[in-house]
Amino acid sequence: MKIDPYTFKCEEMYHKLNRTDALDEEGQSLLSKLAHFRESVPDCPSEKIKELAAQHNSRMQIYFDWDGEPMEFWEWVFKKECLPPHVADDTINNKRISTVWLGMNLSLYDGILIFETMIFETDDDESGEGSFYQERYGNYNEAEIGHKKACDLVRSGEVSTNSED
Repeated sequence: MKIDPYTFKCEEMYHKLNRTDALDEEGQSLLSKLAHFRESVPDCPSEKIKELAAQHNSRMQIYFDWDGEPMEFWEWVFKKECLPPHVADDTINNKRISTVWLGMNLSLYDGILIFETMIFETDDDESGEGSFYQERYGNYNEAEIGHKKACDLVRSGEVSTNSED
């Protein structure tokens, strides 16, 4: 039986939150939304998902620090609000290359993706294309290497703003 990874992650998160003794208002709201999602999935093999989610609950982690170490939600909020997120930020040929720590795992599969590089048009470039390049990474070293790769792509002209490319 193949289970949609998004549904599986939602189920894992639901069970983790449901086991938490004291949820704040945001946690209660998220738990409510997840419960609604669980009810809305048509033909969902919910018993199988519940069983798998219960097995993997202890491994589910959403927030990670710069070193890839797990952290609690309040620590993530503090770091997002109080620390600069940039690994690197460059402007080359009217394009801004920005690599940041997200701290939230954006992978629906195994592993973690907590850093992101994006390329944007700068205000000086009137093409109006917005962002057109995105890569995500699991650790700081990958993020640094990915940022350098993105800078090299801009310098070489290999990055296109044409969405049909």
